[in-house]
Amino acid sequence: MKDIPKHKIEAFDENVFNTIPMGIDIVDENFDILYMNEVLAHRVGREAVGKKCYMVYKDDKRQCLSCPMKETIKIKGSNAIEIDCVMGGRIFKITHRDIHFKGKKAILEVFEDITESKRAEEQIREQAAFLNKARDAILVRGMEGSILFWNEGAKRLYGWTAEEAVGKNANELLFKNGLSRFVEAINSIIEKGE
Repeated sequence: MKDIPKHKIEAFDENVFNTIPMGIDIVDENFDILYMNEVLAHRVGREAVGKKCYMVYKDDKRQCLSCPMKETIKIKGSNAIEIDCVMGGRIFKITHRDIHFKGKKAILEVFEDITESKRAEEQIREQAAFLNKARDAILVRGMEGSILFWNEGAKRLYGWTAEEAVGKNANELLFKNGLSRFVEAINSIIEKGE
């Protein structure tokens, strides 16, 4: 009996793919969509099956620059790429897995919408840049005391660069004397739930 690779899908239960809360499709070497689960069909319409994937998903209707099918399907295991300007300006992490589907070489794609997390990351970067411009010393520390953010004002006041300060314990770095009053104040805030 011939061994069948684990990534060969000849017959499958669509119900399994439909229980997964992310978009899933199967695309052949010609970029034609062979299958999509209900999540993806709800987003782009069931009539997308049979069409070129980039014509359906990409806002500019162009093939993805980092598409794993540009030459031939050569994925060993799985890989993931991040693509923006997809399905109405969204950002997706698309994980690919090479498979055989109904006798064809194909790729199984799992679409994870990461738009909101990417926007939040960008907002944090913008806020950090803004805080870095402040003349005042600003630092952010976690509840355990480690420094999470250190701006240029803190560098001017205390003398340590962000690279030197971030990750260090703020109490040990800043309060060589008088630490007990600071700790009392923090404990009071924690006890009151403020």
